[in-house]
Amino acid sequence: MTKYRVYGLRVNNQRTPITVTYPVTFTWKLISGKQKRYFLEISTDSDFTTLVLNIEKFTSNTKFVLKDKMLDWNTKYYVRVRSLNNKDELSEWSTVHTFELPVVEWSAKWIRPKKQNNPDHPFLTKYNFKTTAPIEKARLYITAQGVYQASLNGNRVGNDYFRPGFTDYNHRLQYQQYDITNLLQNENEIQVLVADGWFTGYYGWDQSKDKFGHRTALLAQLQIEYINGEKVTIGTNENWKFFDNPIQSADIYNGETIDYRVRNAIIGNGEMTVINYPNKKLVPQEGPSVHQITTLHPQKVLKSTPNETILDMGQNMVGWVRVKVHGNKGQKVITRYAEIMVKHKDFYTDNLRNAKAMDTYLLDDDTEVIEPHFTYHGFRYVQIKGLGYELNSEDVEGIVLSSKMQVTGSFKTDNEKLNRLEKNIEWPLKANFFDIPTDCPQRDERLGWTGDAQIFAPTASFLVNTQGFFKKWLKDVALDQADQGGAVPLVVPDVLKGMLSDGQMNTTTGWGDVATFVPWTLYKIYDDKEILVNQYDSMKSWVDYMMSRGDNPYLWDTDIQLGDWLALDSPHKGADPVFGATSTALVATAFFAESTRVLASAAKVLGNMSDYLFYHSAYEKIVEAFQSHFLDANYTLVSNTQTANTLALKFNLLDGQAKQVAIQNLVNMIYNNNDHIVTGFLGTPYVCEVLADNGYQDLAFKLLFNEDYPSWLYQVNHDGTTIWERWNSVMDDYTMNPDGMNSLNHYAYGAIGNFLYRYLGGIRLRKPGYKESIIYPVLPKNNKVNHVAIQFNSENGLIQNTWTRKGYQFQMDTIVPDNTEAIIVLPTPADKKDLLNKLQMKYPKMIVGLTDKSTTEFMGEKYPLGPDSERSLTVFGADAVVITVTGGTYNFEYQLG
Repeated sequence: MTKYRVYGLRVNNQRTPITVTYPVTFTWKLISGKQKRYFLEISTDSDFTTLVLNIEKFTSNTKFVLKDKMLDWNTKYYVRVRSLNNKDELSEWSTVHTFELPVVEWSAKWIRPKKQNNPDHPFLTKYNFKTTAPIEKARLYITAQGVYQASLNGNRVGNDYFRPGFTDYNHRLQYQQYDITNLLQNENEIQVLVADGWFTGYYGWDQSKDKFGHRTALLAQLQIEYINGEKVTIGTNENWKFFDNPIQSADIYNGETIDYRVRNAIIGNGEMTVINYPNKKLVPQEGPSVHQITTLHPQKVLKSTPNETILDMGQNMVGWVRVKVHGNKGQKVITRYAEIMVKHKDFYTDNLRNAKAMDTYLLDDDTEVIEPHFTYHGFRYVQIKGLGYELNSEDVEGIVLSSKMQVTGSFKTDNEKLNRLEKNIEWPLKANFFDIPTDCPQRDERLGWTGDAQIFAPTASFLVNTQGFFKKWLKDVALDQADQGGAVPLVVPDVLKGMLSDGQMNTTTGWGDVATFVPWTLYKIYDDKEILVNQYDSMKSWVDYMMSRGDNPYLWDTDIQLGDWLALDSPHKGADPVFGATSTALVATAFFAESTRVLASAAKVLGNMSDYLFYHSAYEKIVEAFQSHFLDANYTLVSNTQTANTLALKFNLLDGQAKQVAIQNLVNMIYNNNDHIVTGFLGTPYVCEVLADNGYQDLAFKLLFNEDYPSWLYQVNHDGTTIWERWNSVMDDYTMNPDGMNSLNHYAYGAIGNFLYRYLGGIRLRKPGYKESIIYPVLPKNNKVNHVAIQFNSENGLIQNTWTRKGYQFQMDTIVPDNTEAIIVLPTPADKKDLLNKLQMKYPKMIVGLTDKSTTEFMGEKYPLGPDSERSLTVFGADAVVITVTGGTYNFEYQLG
């Protein structure tokens, strides 16, 4: 028997955090038992002899939140936890973790070169100092207006990139804390490189720069504590020196130029100057850093001559290539990046628009490796020119960069094309979760589009733990939204400033709803009430803004809207349309209703009952207004499109005969379009789910497995290794769609992942944090998939479901985490009562029963469809076998009907 134990202790969702901020949240998981009591200790020493907090609680909840500021700043703390289960078995103590809460009293000054011939040239500054006694601990606090890279005594500080990260610098600027204790010597030299980054570099397709400032600057402070108790602070000031450095230019879009012949010689008298900048904007780092997450190697050599090499990395990725080289002093080597090789154009860069995506290197005699520092590229193909010899592909590495997040989900089937599709969903996540959630990683854009993020958030949150990533970004959503009177900007940080539609568009439905949808997603998946607390004012402001837009406060039928972006059913002919046929007022009112419902639900969770009653009533009135305004006398939506019916059904805006008409209209439109969808950004995420939830699972799977245009597998068949921005980004003849807005690394249509994981894999959430889950796989009748293995590492432990079908023989193996419960629905048994009897004998403590056809009621408890969809349980088919279980491993084998 497995011993009862605690594992997976996290502090603010981090395994080994250096710094955390209030509130401090401790979470853990259990094996082999249900908790009834826990003991959590926090100490200032690793032996736990000096306890600061000793928490003991009778609860099954494996989370403790420290809201009161009971801990000292800049103190290293040790934490551990143990648990008592319902059998009075006491676990061992968990692994010990450490954390600190930093508060910096900044004595350091902001500095930049006093005189710099080219302000766009990254600057290098150095400072030398000595230590005088054995060191207890040392910390470096550092940030920049721009992006920085620090080293101490020739050793890089930290292994992250593009620090201090991207926030809306008008409101806040992050700083980092690094433990440098082991890097210090008796005599020391710290040096820091600072480049433009997002702060002053080119950003946005208008080819402008200096979005947040005109010059880069640095702030750094070392705090050293000696064993004898002495404390020393060393900060940036005018005594630091300015040096030349090899990096001549560095730009996110255009790439980097490095002259390796340039040595770190002092410039003039090396003077740095002090500048003023409000330190009140400084905040500790909150989200995960950008890291090198893996390395790829070239899969094919497409061209090899002494002057030019073209390599296929085999995967559309984000980062750069690191190349081992040898050459002569002054020799120029250029690396260029592209997503695709196409007919007639070969190395295709037109879709990069104004982004040069090119790194230039001037070699020195001793140059051995070339790579950039302060730029990144989205690419599958790399062109290397100027070496003068045929490059060995083994000398090239693809450095893959992404925000570092814990991988939580996996999904694999016996259908290789479907597996490739799933990988195509994963890679845009890696590419575009780059400190902020961007739309694309390659062209002159890479902006934090709010609509793309809310569309993809549920899928992303299955694949990786997005909690810290989104929490950091959502704070900028709220800050930028406050600048616009409740309207959520199209991109965050907001660098567009109403640039679309001649300044008339500063927000739009489906994009602005990121303010409500994503916090609610995080709450559900991570049982994170704190995110609702943090974002509640933002959620409320967005709904109030929508209420203010028209004469009728329950209709949003005004303003320019993006609508069902890139849908294929536009009535406009000629130039490639970007607006779908669905009424933007209908789309806006549908999302208005759902955001209002979510806000009301959040108010209820937080105990704000007056807001709950107000916004729940408003939601009901919006639904009434939707029905009276958008339904004709025949109960048909006046904008009768695939997306209109999908949204109306998904958001539960119709009932009775109107709902049945909408279902049938949606199905008929798909049938009449040769079983294909024409939906865009806002309809596509939901269409398969809506079909499956309303009895048309077979049609949903038909859409999933289509291989011609438009479909997900069309992209797979056309050598796609990521999700495309357009259904036809690559044309049927393998040429590139000529439209200038055409990325091959966009995650929006990857939202189909949520259907794969919840329906085909069968893992669904019933209560926040998966404290209760539903295991209910839906089997395709077309036999395109006969084996699925899925797992998800939830807040409460690993959920796993594997099913296999061989003819009529069905086997399913399920793991439900300890300390949780699950409802398991077994697909279509041939002899349901016989299976019930066998289950009752095999698992005597299991609650088993049957459901009636198309019912949502089981064992006296009702699981309603509609607004609280995370609690819904829809079973199609007479007398389905449903069981309720506690944590454990379960195996089922039977004949299918």
